[in-house]
Amino acid sequence: MEKLLIALKKNLPGVWRLIEFVNGAVFGVFFGKTFHSNTLQVLSSFDYNRYHFRLLEDDDLNELHAMLQKQPPGQFEFFKPHPFDRKTLKRLHRNPAFLMLGVFDGNNLAGYFFLRCFANKKCFTGRIVDTAYQGQGISKQMGRILHHIAWRSGFRVFGTASRDNTWSVRSYQSINNFRIIRELGNNFMLIEYLETEEKKN
Repeated sequence: MEKLLIALKKNLPGVWRLIEFVNGAVFGVFFGKTFHSNTLQVLSSFDYNRYHFRLLEDDDLNELHAMLQKQPPGQFEFFKPHPFDRKTLKRLHRNPAFLMLGVFDGNNLAGYFFLRCFANKKCFTGRIVDTAYQGQGISKQMGRILHHIAWRSGFRVFGTASRDNTWSVRSYQSINNFRIIRELGNNFMLIEYLETEEKKN
């Protein structure tokens, strides 16, 4: 199922948007309130130096767009979860099944992370840190927050990773030992993060 969804997202964007819409409606009815409550609880328990982690609001989307646009091209070699234009960001923000979060340094957006959830109780994660803030452990904290939101809500957590992106794979492994579900081609793999394999430090 996961491989099919990834293929549809990549090759049939119109079909994919319809799936997103229907899935978001179903997710919102059955899981929306619980997921929102669990998100707030998890966020309140994760502090990290001077940084503040919170749900993105509609007013944050212009800043998110600006942060993504100023990143060097190399940032997106392995990170292509969705288009970064304003229209897409607004559409995703309206979708109950797409949880958009940010990490802030005062009023500055230092990073963006998300959970793409499905009504079959599976989530996919994504995260990117502004180049000016990399190397400070922010990405690791983002991953922990995403995992805990999903696990607290009774969802399984998945991600995709390229074997060529050794920095990212090491970052994932510093948070949690994962199992490889299957190879996806182009040296990418589908992985699942297991709560029993979470690393506490």
